[in-house]
Amino acid sequence: MKKLLFTGLFLVIGLGSYAQSFLLDSTFQPFFDITKQRGALISDMHESKSGKLYITGDFSLQLPPQINSFNGIISIFSDGRRNFSFNNIGGGGIIVPISDSVFVNGNNAYGLIDTNGNRFNYNWLFNYNKSIKCKTGSPYFYPDGSSLFANGRDNTGMPCPTIYNGDTLTRRHILKLTPEGLWDSTFSGDANFPPLGFAPYDSNRILIYGYPGRFTHYNGVRVNGLCRIFLDGTLDTTFSSPLQPLAFGSLGRPNLVNKDGSFFLVGFFFINGHNSQITIAKLKANGELDSSFMNFSSPKDLVYNSGSVATMAELPDKGYLVGGFFNDYQGHKLPSIAKIDSVGKVDPTYFINSGPDSSDQDGVGFATVNVIYKSKFGGYYVGGDFRKWNGKSVQPIVRITDLVTSIKENPSLAEKATITAFPNPSNGNFTLESDQPLKELRLFDLLGKEVLVVPTPFENNGNHSGTNQQLINLTHQTKGIYLLRITLTDGSVVSKKVIKN
Repeated sequence: MKKLLFTGLFLVIGLGSYAQSFLLDSTFQPFFDITKQRGALISDMHESKSGKLYITGDFSLQLPPQINSFNGIISIFSDGRRNFSFNNIGGGGIIVPISDSVFVNGNNAYGLIDTNGNRFNYNWLFNYNKSIKCKTGSPYFYPDGSSLFANGRDNTGMPCPTIYNGDTLTRRHILKLTPEGLWDSTFSGDANFPPLGFAPYDSNRILIYGYPGRFTHYNGVRVNGLCRIFLDGTLDTTFSSPLQPLAFGSLGRPNLVNKDGSFFLVGFFFINGHNSQITIAKLKANGELDSSFMNFSSPKDLVYNSGSVATMAELPDKGYLVGGFFNDYQGHKLPSIAKIDSVGKVDPTYFINSGPDSSDQDGVGFATVNVIYKSKFGGYYVGGDFRKWNGKSVQPIVRITDLVTSIKENPSLAEKATITAFPNPSNGNFTLESDQPLKELRLFDLLGKEVLVVPTPFENNGNHSGTNQQLINLTHQTKGIYLLRITLTDGSVVSKKVIKN
């Protein structure tokens, strides 16, 4: 594996100030057009095992028949075609997957939705509506179908009542429901204020998060907006929140739990003992700040003197994609999306001249990335509030891929391969040299457009001392960076970058 990474990343070394970029996947073309709709955005998404996408956001579809569904959810195939078997519905917000169905956490309604957009289990919904009177936050579902919900406050400032059989049973900010949607009185935990959501931690524990200045206690213990509980609701006292108990606006949301129990916080928050705003931090399993990560060099917005991180996704090279609302990352101008390594250091060669831009159809406004979703079938979906990508008009959801970090891992030949391209940079004439036979060679520009295909490279070039050579002529192409996707005879892939002066 080490040799695979070395040979696959060979041309990255020595590129200096040349910008690297994730490519727009031109095979993904959403059927809808919301670029002219003011306020349009994508808020969340889910990909099924079959590759179908379920997308929530603020949009009205501009293709006949027009669907005036705001804050809604729609479904499309992986190439962007409309999934006509799905009944487009209102709701939207956060999508919580449950086995082969999805749970839609809408702004105005909750409901269990199957993969065709149909509500099901009306008995559950009937019971739920009696149990959870003031809907708020992101829920958590247990494997058996039971669930945790945050219950908001009524106009008296008290938790809304849970009602069953006409009797007011309790007023609680955290409620567990049975698989039938009824209040489960065996759950032992509650908070002084409704949290904003629940996040899975491991098979035995759950993370709960909310505003540190309001969600301050769990079962009478100070938690400052973040705690970890066992499945029965008892507090995990081996974890302590590092958040400052500040005002309403500060929020740290758990993201990406690692095998060692550490995890990330994203959002906009302050850590005890520090006065600077943090938008991404790594915590150890006990809640302490992981000092090996660059927690205090997180992205920010220089215009509004704030900024926030909304989403993260892991990369094959053990780094991460980070998205949110920011324009500066460790002194580098970056457009609400960035690539960092495993310790949080930003790679300034990514997204320097590409990425999301313009939250308005007139080409103004600051772009926001709300979701980065790693596809099960390769590439990353990026959704949010933007109208352009690398200056090109796009819908506010795109699929991107990087031919360097998205190497298909089939090491039998790729581990053995030594592949070079020289001279690099050049005037457009490159020589590709390999000590392994190749099946196919494809060349892409940074917008993802395929500019060259060599189906049987080296076919007429012979074999010189065990080395194959192929001439690549880019003299007719414009100056810039091009990406070679090299497929070996066993199907494994090695990627290279070449630069035409």
